[in-house]
Amino acid sequence: MAVFSVCLLALVALCSSSPTPPTIPMDYSVHVVFTSNESPPEKWVEYQSTLVNANLVNGSSYEDLTTCDNDRYYTVHPLKRKCTNTSEADCPLPSLMEGLENATYWGTDTVNGVKSYVWTSPDSATTYYTAVEDGAPVSMVFDGIRATTLTWDFTNFKAYQPPSDVFDVPSYCGLENGDSQEGEMPEPSFSAAKKAMLLRRTTAGKQRAV
Repeated sequence: MAVFSVCLLALVALCSSSPTPPTIPMDYSVHVVFTSNESPPEKWVEYQSTLVNANLVNGSSYEDLTTCDNDRYYTVHPLKRKCTNTSEADCPLPSLMEGLENATYWGTDTVNGVKSYVWTSPDSATTYYTAVEDGAPVSMVFDGIRATTLTWDFTNFKAYQPPSDVFDVPSYCGLENGDSQEGEMPEPSFSAAKKAMLLRRTTAGKQRAV
């Protein structure tokens, strides 16, 4: 009887143990929908590669390209063959769900039709949702100051090394110095998607200035 009791207690302890946050791969492609109670929704496809140390956001009419090897950020308009903004890059490349590794398990929920683990940052400002089945990112919600709520919904996540030519800097952006097509350095004017990325890429929900 004593042996049975010990085994039962061990089984209960095993079943009640909390999962640990998954490690989100640094090389990936993913579809993102960003929503805010202060601005219209933004949609893009995002690619990241540690092989070439770069990140690309492919929006509906523009591309936001970050190349950490030459520490540059570009806003590219392929149809117009223009590079309308260059600036210092936000490097090094961070995780897709920055701060998840320090989050606390909160339970499970179904988000966007996906059964998900729920995690909260140490300051409770950021909530992360990862798929129970495979640990893929599902959603990330940041409750900021002045009742601002920012949400990133992730779908079609693929952990792989995107082709390096996806991150090629167009010749009209200026390969040597990051100048625009006109040879001038425009004032930084981040797209809504880029601002959303900078806000997402925080540590434990602490907002970075844009």
